[in-house]
Amino acid sequence: MVVAGFVLLAAALRAPFIGLFPYPDEAGLLIVAAHWRDEGPQLYGHLFVDRPPGLLLFYAAADALGGIEAARWLGLVLVGGLVVASGRVGWLLGGRRGATWAAAAAAALACTPATGALEVNAELIGVPLIVAAAAFALDAVRRDHSRRQRAGLLVAAGLAAGLAPTVKQNLVDGLVFVIVLIVLEAWSGRWGPRRTAAAGGLVGAGAVLPWAVILGWFVADGPGATVLWDTLVEFRVQAGRVMASHPYSAVTERLTQLPLLAAASGLALVLIAAAWLLRRRLGQPVVVATGALLATELAGLALGGNYWAHYLIALIPAAVLLVASAAPPRVSRWPLTAAVVFTVASAVVASVGAVGGGPFAPSHVKEDRVTSWLREAHQPGDTAVVTYGQAQLLEESGLRPGYPFIWSLPARTLDPHLHRLVRDLRSTHGPDWVVEWTPVDAWDLDARGRAQRAIDDHYREVGAVCGVPVYLRRDLLLRPLPPLPDGCSATS
Repeated sequence: MVVAGFVLLAAALRAPFIGLFPYPDEAGLLIVAAHWRDEGPQLYGHLFVDRPPGLLLFYAAADALGGIEAARWLGLVLVGGLVVASGRVGWLLGGRRGATWAAAAAAALACTPATGALEVNAELIGVPLIVAAAAFALDAVRRDHSRRQRAGLLVAAGLAAGLAPTVKQNLVDGLVFVIVLIVLEAWSGRWGPRRTAAAGGLVGAGAVLPWAVILGWFVADGPGATVLWDTLVEFRVQAGRVMASHPYSAVTERLTQLPLLAAASGLALVLIAAAWLLRRRLGQPVVVATGALLATELAGLALGGNYWAHYLIALIPAAVLLVASAAPPRVSRWPLTAAVVFTVASAVVASVGAVGGGPFAPSHVKEDRVTSWLREAHQPGDTAVVTYGQAQLLEESGLRPGYPFIWSLPARTLDPHLHRLVRDLRSTHGPDWVVEWTPVDAWDLDARGRAQRAIDDHYREVGAVCGVPVYLRRDLLLRPLPPLPDGCSATS
């Protein structure tokens, strides 16, 4: 009943934001999913995104069910599943107290605006799978089962852990936890070599299955294994080099804010308090496996490069496992109790504040003004380029993408001198609109001015909405256009 209460709390915290204006990643993934079956050289047709098929399948389902609000409802369901799985982990490791604390921490951390949890991102979709994998593995290891039941739990653990990186490449911490747990159980003498080998084989079979299906799918009915590898692995290597060679201040600012957000959300307090209580149990298999999982999550956060707030969501499995492991009432647990209570209170306060315009309140006034005008101005079938990124302008206005790179990092990595963009802008079948959300020469992409000259030659500025220049192709200038909105304040 307590776990069900935290499921309801999570639903109550997320429900007010179901109709929120789309975030760029949400909108971009919806657009790619909608155009997935279009022919093109990329992994998903003619639009590029460097994420695995599991994430795109989620957004394809959301697109089929109605778009961004459907994605938010599906995200709410996944968060509910996360809370239930966390409660199960807590029960297996810490009894009633463990179930309560683990479910509370998961509900709060998966809903607080401080961790960027209002957005339905890859971390929010993948983390429930990781915690479910931990629950299955712990159930198989810590409770008595028949051989068939244990085999089913181990396959389920491997399957859930293997599905997580089909959502985002770095979500391999579930696999790390399950493998280390099984190895340490064997090392402690509880499992003999044959049983350990059989357990590893069952987990491996479950983990490999999703990727075997994906590989077979893309070879038989897609661009093939080479494109899959180049998109999911090779691109990430190239993009890492681009980010390292062209750092900019916004990334540094986000990096400095992450520890503050971790503290404000309660995540840092929970991790520190639980780790302190477990300091004398570092040799236990579950504690060691949890430490390996946490190290994997921190490495993924560090290597992500952009340091968005939602990177913190990837630390929820470690928080759940640490809280659950520290819960058994052998000594006073007041530091962890205080940390969990603070985390829940922080999520409630931040969510209520976001609804009422507090410090974490999302503001999309500028995007709303631009998309509202474009929605009135464009005609069916029109295409557009938004420099660089901000796919929510396309999704909400109804414009089709006129450039394959609808995020800034792919453009910087795969079109670093804007050869593709210039070619498209000069084409007679080029984009109908150009929305200069970011200056064309951002990151010195247009150092020679070729893209700007292509805009000047083939487009004409028809107005600036909230300071954002909007260009229409010159052969379309006879179209009637709506009046430009006045101002850009929330009350205008």
